[in-house]
Amino acid sequence: MPMQQLYTQLKKTAATFLFVLIACFTTLSATAQHSVSREWNEAMLQCIRKDLARPVVHARNIFHISASMYDAWAAFDTTASTFLLGKTVGTYTCIYNGIPAPADRIAAQEEALSFAAYRMIRGRFLNSPGAAISLPPLDTLMISLGYDPSITSTDYSTGSPAALGNYIAASYIAYGLTDGANQTGNYANQYYQPVNPPFYANHAGDSNLVDPNRWQQIFLDQYIDQNGNVYNISPPFLGAEWGNVHPFALTDSNKTVHSRDGHDYNVYLDAGPPPLLDSTDTSGITSDYKAGYLMVSIWQAQLDTADGVMWDISPGAIGNIASYPETYTAGMEFYNFIDGGDMGTGRALNPKTGLPYEPNIVHRGDYARILAEFWADGPNSETPPGHWFTILNYVGDQPQFEKRWRGTGEIISDLDWDVRSYFALSGAMHDAAIAAWSNKGWYDSPRPISILRWMCGKGQCSDSLLPNYHRAGTPLIPGYVELVMPGDPLAGVNNEHLYKIKLFSWRGHDFIPDPDVDMAGAGWILAENWWPYQRSSFVTPPFAGYMSGHSTFSRTAAELMTLMTGDPFFPGGMCEFHATQNQYLVFEEGPSEDITIQWATYQDASDQCSLSRIYGGIHPPQDDLPGRKMGMFLGPNALQHAEDIFHAGLPFVQNVTIDQDLISDQLAEGFVTISVTYNEDMDQLSQPTIEFLNAVVSPSLTSPTVNWSSARTCQISFLVSDLDTNITQVGVKVSGGLDLESNEQKAYFQNNLFDIDTRNPVLTSSSASNALVNMSLVGNGTFMVELTYDEPMNTTLTPSIVVSPTTVTSALAFNSGMSSWINDTTYQAAYDVIGNVGEPGNINFNYALGQDAAGNFQFAESSEFNVFVDTRQPLVSILTANAYELTEQEVGLEALKFISIFDEEMDQTITPTITFPGNASAQSLLLFNQDASYWINEQTYLASFDLDFQSIDVLDIPVLVSGAVDLRGNSQVASSNAAFLDLLLDTTSVGLNDLATSFGVTSTYPNPVLSGAQLFIRIPGEVEKLQMKVYAMNGQLIRSEQINSIANGLYAVSTNNLSAGLYFVQLSDAKRTATFKVQVTD
Repeated sequence: MPMQQLYTQLKKTAATFLFVLIACFTTLSATAQHSVSREWNEAMLQCIRKDLARPVVHARNIFHISASMYDAWAAFDTTASTFLLGKTVGTYTCIYNGIPAPADRIAAQEEALSFAAYRMIRGRFLNSPGAAISLPPLDTLMISLGYDPSITSTDYSTGSPAALGNYIAASYIAYGLTDGANQTGNYANQYYQPVNPPFYANHAGDSNLVDPNRWQQIFLDQYIDQNGNVYNISPPFLGAEWGNVHPFALTDSNKTVHSRDGHDYNVYLDAGPPPLLDSTDTSGITSDYKAGYLMVSIWQAQLDTADGVMWDISPGAIGNIASYPETYTAGMEFYNFIDGGDMGTGRALNPKTGLPYEPNIVHRGDYARILAEFWADGPNSETPPGHWFTILNYVGDQPQFEKRWRGTGEIISDLDWDVRSYFALSGAMHDAAIAAWSNKGWYDSPRPISILRWMCGKGQCSDSLLPNYHRAGTPLIPGYVELVMPGDPLAGVNNEHLYKIKLFSWRGHDFIPDPDVDMAGAGWILAENWWPYQRSSFVTPPFAGYMSGHSTFSRTAAELMTLMTGDPFFPGGMCEFHATQNQYLVFEEGPSEDITIQWATYQDASDQCSLSRIYGGIHPPQDDLPGRKMGMFLGPNALQHAEDIFHAGLPFVQNVTIDQDLISDQLAEGFVTISVTYNEDMDQLSQPTIEFLNAVVSPSLTSPTVNWSSARTCQISFLVSDLDTNITQVGVKVSGGLDLESNEQKAYFQNNLFDIDTRNPVLTSSSASNALVNMSLVGNGTFMVELTYDEPMNTTLTPSIVVSPTTVTSALAFNSGMSSWINDTTYQAAYDVIGNVGEPGNINFNYALGQDAAGNFQFAESSEFNVFVDTRQPLVSILTANAYELTEQEVGLEALKFISIFDEEMDQTITPTITFPGNASAQSLLLFNQDASYWINEQTYLASFDLDFQSIDVLDIPVLVSGAVDLRGNSQVASSNAAFLDLLLDTTSVGLNDLATSFGVTSTYPNPVLSGAQLFIRIPGEVEKLQMKVYAMNGQLIRSEQINSIANGLYAVSTNNLSAGLYFVQLSDAKRTATFKVQVTD
């Protein structure tokens, strides 16, 4: 980057971050009055902003400075114990002989606290690159408070609070030389060595990794850290051995010791390895590794308002995440891989106002960029652990906020609140640094810039038939990760980049000539030129990625602040931060309009902080969730330890358990028992009380009875009432227990002790897969009933579904093998459909025995679907015809009519089919007449056929009726009738001999012949004594005579006395006989 551009960027950076972070989160007004502890906290944060940006170092600095203020305050408190003063911490012992009680306790506390803070801050930031700016205000503050900074005595035996403060500071400084941080060596690693060579990020191309699962140092043309300090060379891994540092509340039970290269690595809250890359692996682990790093590039494609995507970023639309995935693969489903964001659904109402949160519609590209930059803790930042102190101070300044510890009890003074809250939060931040960085040092995982350039430099792994294939390469994702193909502008003038990987992502600093007016936007770039969304002089933090420090610090702080304030919500139900159009963003123009980001709860703020690191190109998602989960332990653990120190010397509760951590209606009218175990023998006449932190619990659990089962264990039983309610994460406050010396226990708080769910599940919907069950569904599991409940259910138990009436339901058989819960609220019951059984009719469903996850059964419910069951096929009950023998006389239109009578009402839009199977002659002679065929009524169909003529007889014709469909869509059973019909159409010959063959007859005419007319027969040549016989169709001989030729072989046969009908005429001579058929008509 040109120096002028760099100068412009840094100038804009300083103006922006100093204004928004200090002005927004430090004070409400210039006239606000703060405790001296708050004054020194602000002074410390300002020194951090001028120091090297080292999160773990400053987490330790904040803790030691805050703890020194706490010890100075506690030395004059009547009940609180100290942390280091008079104690042994680690290997260091701080001797303390006590100090006389002062006349003015608060004044003494403020003086001792001020001297301790003054000496500690000067000692820790004496060699800071910004010391010339940050240290003089410390003297000014001391003088403004009325103290002489030249007092250096540590002899507190005189009763001097100033001397005690100096002594406490000297003790912490000495302790700091023994706590394992290697302060004398400027916090350098003593044995960690990177396995990968450094990567020169300003040079396009592969990051030359040796091991893609290990961290790589990034070299830049010029490295400027997050606080604007210029380095001659990019810094090495910061804090790789931070597991050696003595923690606050973490113990050896939280520690796992690993060994590498002959050196031990202490890993606190060991999260296990992240997904690793194995170029020979085709399993999900490698897949998660690649997908996670690619998601960083894909999300950076959203850093552009030109895509037009608008999001509602109000607390009504985002945040409010109830649970987190347990595995890396499930974790990938937690995020929206392509479109960004997570599974947060927002909240319907602001609980402080009772009103909905107003929509806050902004460009996604603005929101994502602001998020990335706000939490990046850029120049003049107090670094991530200090960032949460600005938020804590902001909360304390809100008029709505009452400083009640854990939200209960009396309001305490500003001094007491600040000293205690700083001590607790700083201890939590110190533990978060140790836990996260001990995992970073051991697992030593790389950053996205190293992996994306390396993986894409290897090529693509999607298709071995495509160019540039390598198993360790990147998957191709159309629209986001593709090959540079011929003709692509990125191919280069000489195709030098042909078949390389290109990414659709944020385009980087080369597209920002002037940060004041230019923005890079998103577009296609060569993967070898990919950059994180960070300043070009910083790029990525100098330590391993896994796990995210931001996620760990933020979730730790959010958990602790939720408990410490007694409320998950910011005061008023929302916290806001404003970013001004085209002024807020540091290294490019933006945002495109004034934007306000909002959080309802501390957790919401923490969750958005975690997402910011993915948008910023700093972390893949696999670095995120383990840090959040770690913070969920660290915050409560640190607060509990701080409270143990606050109340040392008093009896305290060691453990609280309940015999039923989920109270359902199965326990109604019974009892649940909460057991409280103390650290010492207690007065068994005392009556400890349990206060439920969720006030609505009280009606469900009543009539407490106290019973001491031992000198240290008290059991308090409650009567359970079924009020059809659902209350989750019920916490308790235990107080009132007295020890044998009548010392009252310190109040004990236990969060998330149990849940109450006596609410019976309710069906929100029930539906059937089909409104009509007919023959088309006959088969296994073809009819489904789906039940959806309003809450998660016990999926090991099958709800009862009773279908009635039985006269209908015999067509349905429950199929247990194909029935299942498709998720925890929806059950699908499958039924086999059986054909031709049961009576048609509507069916009813009755449901029972659905059990929710808490063990509550649904109330019996019934519904009547609009489902009709009819699997019975219609039958032809009667088939008749107008004639069963057709002769030449019937030849013509509508000669044959069938009437089919069905046994039920039929679909009159569908025409039955009548065929003559296996009889081609009948099929050709009998022609269906569509116009003359019709439904006579709902059950009767008339089919009309025309008769064509062909001089043949067709006997024993079968008739098949098929294709009719009833009103429920069931096809009829085909009705077959054998030998149903004869066609008697042979008008030329019938019998043993053919007339033409026997006599050489050339014609008989007319045939048919009118009764009384003559029938002529032409036979070539003379025939002697030609005998003629005429037979009726029943075989009766009607006439017998000899006939003679009337001329040239022409014979005449009289039809006198022959009535209309068919006759057989037989001709014979001495040698031959032949018979033919004659039709006589009127």
